[in-house]
Amino acid sequence: MSTLAGIAWSSRKGWWPARIKWSFSLALTIILFFPWAVSYAAQEDVQVPVKIIEVKGNKRIDTNTILFKLETKEGESFSIFKIRRDVKTLYETGFFDDVKVDVEPFEGGVKVTYIVKERPVVTRIRIVGNKHIKSSEIRKELKQFPFNIYNEKILNENIIKIKQLYQSKGYYNVQVTPEVKKVAEDRVQLIYRIKEGKKAAVAKIEFVGNKHFSDRELKKQMVTKEKTLFNLVMVFVNSLFGKPATYYYIKDLLEVDLMKIRQFYKDHGFLRVVVGDPIVKVDKKRGKIYIKIPIEEGPRYKVKSVDIKMGKDDPFKKEDLMKILLLKPGEYYNAKKMRKDVTNLTDLYGSKGYVNADVRPIMDTDDENHTVSVVYRIEKGKKYYVGRIEVSGNVKTRDKVIRREIPLAEGDVMNTMYLKFAKKRLERLGFFSTVNIETKPAEDLGDNYMNVFVNVEEQPTGSLMLGGGYSSVESFGVMGQISEKNLFGTGRSLSLTGEFTAKRVNYTLTFVEPYLFDKDISFTFSSYHDVYEYDLYDEKSFGFSFVFGKRIWNWYTRANIGYELKYAKITDVSWDAPSFIRDVEDEGAMVSSIILGISQDTRNSSVLPTEGFERSISVKLAGLGGDYAYYKVYANWERYISVNKLIDGSVFHPRLRFGFVNPLPWGDGRPVFERFYVGGQNTVRGFDPDEAGPEEDGDAIGGTKELIVNLEYLFPIVGSLKGLVFFDTGAAFDNGQPISLGPMRQSAGVGLRFITPFGPLKLDLAYKLDKKKDEDAYKVHFSIGTIF
Repeated sequence: MSTLAGIAWSSRKGWWPARIKWSFSLALTIILFFPWAVSYAAQEDVQVPVKIIEVKGNKRIDTNTILFKLETKEGESFSIFKIRRDVKTLYETGFFDDVKVDVEPFEGGVKVTYIVKERPVVTRIRIVGNKHIKSSEIRKELKQFPFNIYNEKILNENIIKIKQLYQSKGYYNVQVTPEVKKVAEDRVQLIYRIKEGKKAAVAKIEFVGNKHFSDRELKKQMVTKEKTLFNLVMVFVNSLFGKPATYYYIKDLLEVDLMKIRQFYKDHGFLRVVVGDPIVKVDKKRGKIYIKIPIEEGPRYKVKSVDIKMGKDDPFKKEDLMKILLLKPGEYYNAKKMRKDVTNLTDLYGSKGYVNADVRPIMDTDDENHTVSVVYRIEKGKKYYVGRIEVSGNVKTRDKVIRREIPLAEGDVMNTMYLKFAKKRLERLGFFSTVNIETKPAEDLGDNYMNVFVNVEEQPTGSLMLGGGYSSVESFGVMGQISEKNLFGTGRSLSLTGEFTAKRVNYTLTFVEPYLFDKDISFTFSSYHDVYEYDLYDEKSFGFSFVFGKRIWNWYTRANIGYELKYAKITDVSWDAPSFIRDVEDEGAMVSSIILGISQDTRNSSVLPTEGFERSISVKLAGLGGDYAYYKVYANWERYISVNKLIDGSVFHPRLRFGFVNPLPWGDGRPVFERFYVGGQNTVRGFDPDEAGPEEDGDAIGGTKELIVNLEYLFPIVGSLKGLVFFDTGAAFDNGQPISLGPMRQSAGVGLRFITPFGPLKLDLAYKLDKKKDEDAYKVHFSIGTIF
């Protein structure tokens, strides 16, 4: 007798009903309480075939999808263990609330019916009660979406996600209550009801165990701040410039703070520093957070020795490499300097084609004497050459405009430094929002070639700008400009500018061709009309100039040669003006001149640089026709030096300017409009624009020479707001008056620098150090905008 027959027979005798209904729990009961059925089947080696499988109760889920998931198959032997695994598998799909199994005799085998109850579909998800976080931001965290099948597990995961989002923004008392609202037999809505609570502000941050650095110094390294009036302002200003800073407790940001504190210590020689897990106490009633950070500083290590180990056939001499290292014996160990050494050495090898040079610092620490010996092991690797240079992403800009900024050609020795310069040059063009340069092996060209891939994302280059500004000299003014920096995608620029202030009216048209005839020669044409009102007279002029420029020696040096034709006229001369000014009143003069110059600029920014230098010298030779024959020389030198040892991010900025104008042997004196006037915000602060120079009958007349020295120390306050202290000295000197320190005027003071959407803001308070009788002791200089 077969097992099934035995069951049927037993059923007929009253043991079971003729039809057996099995659920998952019933199947388990049979296995636990009627093991004889299984063992009997095993003993007799009897196999009961599954004749047919049916699925009932499914409306949305396709029957074939369910059958595919089952281990039980038609034609195979029936197994109660397979049934049990099938039920578990169907539950795990997340599609069903309930799964039952019917098994009944059928044509010499069994018929298995899976009866399922489908879970409802989520038709809508609502978020209620959120005020400080947008619903769209919350929805990004959710795993369940409308028209998905409802899943309680995912619902609970979403609650955790929402809480984590709120806690990341400082809401540690947030409550999230879910509601599953039935809208039909097979459809539900999910509602997340949120009680945000109050933000938990950081009331106090303290450190335990710090001896060499004060709490204040360590707090400066942190993004997380205490909620004070000053920090409220600082966090707001930082937010304007996208810089992270908060006075709320955000766990992820605090983790970053701990890393920064740890790195700060290592940058000052504390190799064994341990920054422990912070102790965070939450006062839910008052909405305040108290953070205590334990620190074990450990001993401070000095550098005992620094060495370089390199392989054979190295392209550099060891003594030359040693000169560029920042980490020096005898100094306290500085992890930042060591990282910079690795970067510099890697770049140096990359400039010789060794793109994959491996520079690895090996540290030998003497814990007894608290010293560390550093050896830079260099494996130069393979030398690479440039394969193909491919440009992508440019729609408007022509390929050649991009390629000419890359100082490499196919077949050249690969130079990673040149690629970095190329990236900077492309970014400085202002044509692209992003510039990415990558190198990849050129397998089709050989194992020592690399292709260069340049990808750019273009941005608008045309602009129509209307602006305003104010200065203590020229009062209020307005400016308008229409310009196109990338004319027809050629890299050429064209601009028309108009300036209108209380003392000046100016129109200027400028055209620039950066690569004339596709050569590294720039061409600039400018035409202008200018009216300027001085205290003693008005100057009206118009003219044009064109200048050719070429990069020489290196990427930051440029030589210029050009020509200028200018017509100028002095009008409305005051009755008390000097005679040499009154003599030329209403007499127009034509000046024809050649312009020569050379300039260098390595600044990392043209607005508020922190490193680099700018220096230039120009000579104007007038006398090729026209009414005057003279030469004018002007030189400028300035440098930006980071002095982080005093204040992190601070800069020392010295500047020297010198100029003179003299007649040529066949010339007729010097024109009034070429004289030097010293004083004011752009020369020597604390003085009027023409106060630091020669006078005649109490009136400033300008000079034929000038010397100006400015010393500034700039330091960060908050965000891009910078403070400065300065010392200025300078003067204009008249014809026959030698340049000497005696006549030079002096001032000192403090100021602020800030970048606004309207242009740079400058505010200076300058005191005269050599105040004369009847002179003001100080002056406030203020300007904002781009027109001054």
